[in-house]
Amino acid sequence: ASYSSAYATRGGAASGEGNVGAYGYSSSSNGCYTGGGGGGAGAAGSNGTVCAGGNGGIGSALSWLTPTVADRLGVGETSGTSVYFAGGGSGGSDVPTSGTSAGSGGVGGGGDAFAGATSTGGPGQANTGGGGAGGTGGADDDGHGGDGGSGVVLVRYAVATSASECSPTTTTSGDYTIVTFDQ
Repeated sequence: ASYSSAYATRGGAASGEGNVGAYGYSSSSNGCYTGGGGGGAGAAGSNGTVCAGGNGGIGSALSWLTPTVADRLGVGETSGTSVYFAGGGSGGSDVPTSGTSAGSGGVGGGGDAFAGATSTGGPGQANTGGGGAGGTGGADDDGHGGDGGSGVVLVRYAVATSASECSPTTTTSGDYTIVTFDQ
């Protein structure tokens, strides 16, 4: 068993834009082919191993966003007392035997993969920017990766101490609300 040179490529990461994806695993002796986990904003994904897909990398937590507020807004994925975004999707496991497993998506909305032939990867969680999980499939199978989770933009600003410091103006244009801050 080895990290086959035929599958020895992984996703890269541009500076400041997350972490690298991990390597997959292949073994012709046991028919085990697994994908590596996708990189998250906070850490790289883990390599696929013997009959188990790799886990997605953890996302990044916002220190100023509480779980209570995140839940109210319907954004992020809470773990403990932190709210995470942009978790990596997990790697699938295309193995025709029982006892195989797929990786778990990274905290921050990363999608979960599935084990078995022709499995479509799970999607990233909505409003997290989490990556979709890898799909599985042999030569004639059509499993594909899951869609990434929708992103969200959160804006935080200091509360003005007087009306003259910051006066927001709200306007509507079609289906959109536009908030402009003039100082």
